[in-house]
Amino acid sequence: MKKNIACFLLAGLATLLLTSCSSTSNQEFELQKKELELKEKELALKEKELSQPVSASDSNTNSSAASTLDKSKPFYVINVAALKTESEAKKKTQSLADKGYEAGYLWIPDYASLSDAEFYSVYIGPYATQYECEVATEEYRQTHPDAYGLLVSQDNKRVQINGIGKVTGTEKSNTTPTTITIEAFSKLPDEFSDMGAGCSYSKTKNGNQVFVEDVMGNAIMKLNGKTVKLTWDKKKNIYVGENFEVSKVTKTIDSGIDYMEEVGHITVKSKDGASAKTKIYGGCMA
Repeated sequence: MKKNIACFLLAGLATLLLTSCSSTSNQEFELQKKELELKEKELALKEKELSQPVSASDSNTNSSAASTLDKSKPFYVINVAALKTESEAKKKTQSLADKGYEAGYLWIPDYASLSDAEFYSVYIGPYATQYECEVATEEYRQTHPDAYGLLVSQDNKRVQINGIGKVTGTEKSNTTPTTITIEAFSKLPDEFSDMGAGCSYSKTKNGNQVFVEDVMGNAIMKLNGKTVKLTWDKKKNIYVGENFEVSKVTKTIDSGIDYMEEVGHITVKSKDGASAKTKIYGGCMA
């Protein structure tokens, strides 16, 4: 009987020991499992942070304030839009950033390599090298064909990028005027002095001509002291010259069998963004 009791006690003790060992093993396994789950969660959070788009306000390289860029060092961008106000530029920049692009904006007249037009350029980038910009531009133009890459620098040279190996560079002319003066002719050039049919206009009703056009689509003006020849561009519906574009808006105030008397205005724009406008009086002879 005693032997049976002893055996029973030993068996019970062994069972308790085995249960205790099993319980300890299970506890350790659960702890290890929880630690692994926590590490996986931390890794997932880090991956999520890295995958977040760079905000226009968080990036040091984009120009949430245009002055943050180092204007002394050249860089490359993809020009996306040219906007008149800084608030519009900020809104467009944020829209690009929300889509995952590193984006910014700059004031075009701050850089000699750009056009001097008084607009804010909203861009993707910047890129340190031309090739990086070529690759990025090639890809972006697949869905946005109006975009193009640009070198941004203080050099008087414009570099435009339309894709890989699609690069054009031109020296900016220093001869294009930054202001426009519309002057009257004291004497018309020979080819316009006796042209017969055509139109001519003056700043005043009885003044010398400032704009003369013939029936073949040719015209002349005196701008900044020089005679400028213009031709009619049917697509743009304006007169164009080497450095100027001229639009004319008139209305008829009197007419006869072979003439029309008109009043209106002429607007002249240069390629560097300057413009001038004057009221005109004159008419056309049949």
